[in-house]
Amino acid sequence: IVHLCRRRTDGALVILKGNPSGTLADYIQKRCNSLLDEDTILHFFVQILLALYHVHNKLILHRDLKTQNILLDKHQMIVKIGDFGISKILVSKSKAYTVVGTPCYISPELCEGKPYNQKSDIWALGCVLYELASLKRAFEAANLPALVLKIMSGTFAPISDRYSQELRQLILNMLNLDPSKRPQLNEIMANPVCIRPLLNLYTDIGNVRMRRIEKPLATMQAGAHSRPGSRVTGTRTRGGMFFFFSGGLSSLISTKMMHSLPLSSVYTWGSGISTPLRLPMLNTEVVQVSLGRTQKMGVTKSGRLITWEAPTVGCGEASLPGALEQMQPQFISRFLEGQSGVTIKSVSCGDLFTTCMTDRGIIMTFGSGSNGCLGHGNYNDITQPKIVEALLGYELVQASCGASHVLAVTNEREVFSWGRGDNGRLGLGTQDTHNAPQQVNIPVDFEAQRVLCGVDCSMIMSAQHQILACGSNRFNKLGLDTISNTEEPPSCCQVEEVHMFQPVQSSPLNVEKILYIDIGTAHSASVTEKGQCFTFGSNQHGQLGCSSRRNSRVPFRVPGLQGITMVACGDAFTLAVGSEGEVYTWGKGARGRLGRKEEDSGIPKAVQLDESHPFTVTSVACCHGNTLLAVKRSRIRFQPSVHSEVAMPGYDYKFLEKPKRRFQCPLCSKAMREPVQVSTCGHRFCDTCLQEFLSEGVFKCPEDQLPLDYAKIYPDPELEQQILALAIRCIHSEEGCRWTGQMKQLQSHFSTCAFNVIPCPNRCSVKLTRRDLPEHLQHDCPKRKVKCEFCGSEFTGEAFENHQGICPQESVYCENKCGARMMRRLLAQHTMSECPKRTQPCKYCGKEFVYDTIQNHQYHCPRFPVQCPNQCGAPNIAREDLATHVKESCGSALVLCPFKEAGCKHRCPKLVIGRHLEETTKSHLTMMCNLVGRQRQEIAELRRDLEELSVSHDGVLIWKLNDYSRKLQEAKMHSNHEFFSPPFYTHRYGYKLQASAFLNGNGSGEGSHLSVYIRVLPGEYDNLLEWPFSYKVTFSILDQSDPSLSKPQHITETFNPDPNWKNFQKPSGSRSSLDESALGFGYPKFVSHEEIRKRNYIRDNAIFLKASIEIPQKIMA
Repeated sequence: IVHLCRRRTDGALVILKGNPSGTLADYIQKRCNSLLDEDTILHFFVQILLALYHVHNKLILHRDLKTQNILLDKHQMIVKIGDFGISKILVSKSKAYTVVGTPCYISPELCEGKPYNQKSDIWALGCVLYELASLKRAFEAANLPALVLKIMSGTFAPISDRYSQELRQLILNMLNLDPSKRPQLNEIMANPVCIRPLLNLYTDIGNVRMRRIEKPLATMQAGAHSRPGSRVTGTRTRGGMFFFFSGGLSSLISTKMMHSLPLSSVYTWGSGISTPLRLPMLNTEVVQVSLGRTQKMGVTKSGRLITWEAPTVGCGEASLPGALEQMQPQFISRFLEGQSGVTIKSVSCGDLFTTCMTDRGIIMTFGSGSNGCLGHGNYNDITQPKIVEALLGYELVQASCGASHVLAVTNEREVFSWGRGDNGRLGLGTQDTHNAPQQVNIPVDFEAQRVLCGVDCSMIMSAQHQILACGSNRFNKLGLDTISNTEEPPSCCQVEEVHMFQPVQSSPLNVEKILYIDIGTAHSASVTEKGQCFTFGSNQHGQLGCSSRRNSRVPFRVPGLQGITMVACGDAFTLAVGSEGEVYTWGKGARGRLGRKEEDSGIPKAVQLDESHPFTVTSVACCHGNTLLAVKRSRIRFQPSVHSEVAMPGYDYKFLEKPKRRFQCPLCSKAMREPVQVSTCGHRFCDTCLQEFLSEGVFKCPEDQLPLDYAKIYPDPELEQQILALAIRCIHSEEGCRWTGQMKQLQSHFSTCAFNVIPCPNRCSVKLTRRDLPEHLQHDCPKRKVKCEFCGSEFTGEAFENHQGICPQESVYCENKCGARMMRRLLAQHTMSECPKRTQPCKYCGKEFVYDTIQNHQYHCPRFPVQCPNQCGAPNIAREDLATHVKESCGSALVLCPFKEAGCKHRCPKLVIGRHLEETTKSHLTMMCNLVGRQRQEIAELRRDLEELSVSHDGVLIWKLNDYSRKLQEAKMHSNHEFFSPPFYTHRYGYKLQASAFLNGNGSGEGSHLSVYIRVLPGEYDNLLEWPFSYKVTFSILDQSDPSLSKPQHITETFNPDPNWKNFQKPSGSRSSLDESALGFGYPKFVSHEEIRKRNYIRDNAIFLKASIEIPQKIMA
């Protein structure tokens, strides 16, 4: 094998596998004019046929099938189809339109530009078969127009008459100009000329050629038995082995192809499919299925979700290659993506949404979020499975979906529900809808194990096979009516709807052990421990299984059904599965609900599945009018010989000497059990081992791979006796048994072996070693006879355990630990009336106390009644309420006048306080006025102190005028509008000054400039200072530019106050900042409006003004 590797420019590594043996075209060319024999032609043809059948089953058209694309192995016996470069997947349409392919092999419909489908590949397959038979192409011409003309006319040279008429006719049929008249692939496979090559293909490919050794054996007797139906059956008698294949040649083919059969099959019917339709599989085993309104889903053994969907394929042509024209819809199977690393354990489908659970107990949901049924706390739709985060702290074991609600149960037997709440289907006591999981209240002793959801109701099954139900009980479909016999319940015993989970009340559901149950739209079905099927609910269409239209609320036992293991209910029909894989349906038959072409049926009838081998039903689901059913192929088992109860491999005993090689089975490498001999080659095997080997579909001797003759397999009793005579140790030798003897003596030894495990002779279901049996019978066996030492009664060990602790004659101590001892039957009376340690409730507070301490408690009891100390006449008051009474309710309690803060000292009983207030109103007003005056004076003093604390004392004022544009407009609207700065001191004990500004100017600068002034205000320290004020004053408007970008350019003006100016004399104590007599001194034209706007004097709609006073240092000191 040659592998060619090349690294692409995009980083991908392309690996090509070489084929040194060439193609079928090369093989034909090497033949020159020597025609192939018909067997060789068919050997190659059926391999191409099967490969193309597989490709078409995947809905893929090859579109370039030719001998150059058919590869041969090194022995030139096995072919492979290659070159899928122009293949096409038919997904959205049943026909393709692009003209592709090698011209010599293209079909007439391609030449005409018409749409095409799988029939074009069948035309190319006919061209390949013609080329194998004639060693030349069917259509060849010098140029393309001539080639197209020959193809359109369908003219080609005749085939040699050395080949059979069937082969020649097959070629003519495949090269028919009309696509609809060309045979389909399954029709070609069923052609008599192809059957034998197909059989040889499955038996010859991969075989190992060995020399055949003939060892004749004695003549055998053979017998055969077969079961009804189309299954492969077989039986083996003591005289030999015999196979009987029923169902004709097709059944034989399926037996030969057993190793290629799917591991399991899934069938569906309903919605117009009147007979079971096998759904396509993906080479996997489906262990559980679920059905919704639009979903068909399953869980594989490997833990993946598989779904079946109807493709959007046009009508008129069969969408699957090789299928006969039919009206039944087709489906495509696919795995649900996005689940890598997650192992799915189960799946349940509702209407338009799905719930799946992992092997770790995590639940995931996806689909439509209406009614909050996804459990994510909202109503949003989700396309990919998402974990229900509210349940991450729990390990879920099972979940079930209704039409629009979900129930889930944890490993701790807790139950949660969410979704639509109509009819009380959530079991939460209301009809509210919840979009997140809510825990359901169930009885403490109820061990929930399985939950089940119907359209408008729910059920919970316990580990003890008890049932709780809630929701709609119309027609008594939940069994909540009280029914104890077969009589109709009266109206008072009928229940239509419950909002909390309640036990079922209808017999026999409340007395029998229910192993399986399912809920339909208006009826339900259950399976008891005995395998009986009971139905209850509506019988409008005969879905309860009785021949007459019985209208009763009493559960009905379906006659004629025994050994039932599973049931399922749809909208108006019922399905039951028997222990042998039988499937029965009854009820409404419209649109194929019953899986057969008939109308309503009130009695169960069998459904025929297209299975040619034994099977068991692994899962079934019904929803509305549809059914989904999964079956698993059973291994072909032969009847064991009369000496063996259970089929077992070879003996695995401890031999004293290692058995000789001729005694060992080649398959299990152990001493042969019930050896059989293959007469054609002489090899011997365990009977069971050979059965297991043959049940896998391999029909050759395991040793030399020679074909087996089933009529020439014999038991070898002589060898069996030699093996049974071998010396062995007891199987319990490691436990201490020292016995040794012949293998055939082992069973007799077991009857005395002290280490052999035997059942208890009292039939208590316990198994233990013989040496432990005496102790078990004396102390542990629940069925042993025991006598009570107190009352003298006899019991079994199991009953005695229940009797212990309740015997009325047993002497016991008082449970209150008072020290008294008496018989148990006298204990109750002693505890109630005689025991000094008995508890007794306090008659005031209700708490319980020991009898001899109750008196002391009552003396201090907070609820003990006492009298009011003010003698107000109130009835007895609880001790803990007395303080509140005296403070709030007692009319005789002394209280102070409400105006005590104003100075009133009057004190009187609460009852007469109103009169005091009326008589002293005037004096109270006077007191309040005085109080208000004092408080105002205190406020003024506090304000002065606060102002002194907030004034600057360093001789510098930085004054920020915010909202400059608004204030400027305000100044323009009001002439001489002045703004004042906060006061400031020249130093700690200095002059008190204040700056002011006219934003629109004052005097000569009005309307064009900013004017600033300074004035002297009365200060706290004026009497200590020199007058008049004569220190230099500097005004500045600050530039707010970024110092890192440019140097700030402040505008500054300085002046010395004129000592003769009256405003710099010592101010009077009454002058304020608003007094016109205290006009300041400054600059009417300090800075113009134009200059202010030139630089960043205005920034963030604010300006900064600075005023500073130069004070000599000696003054500061």
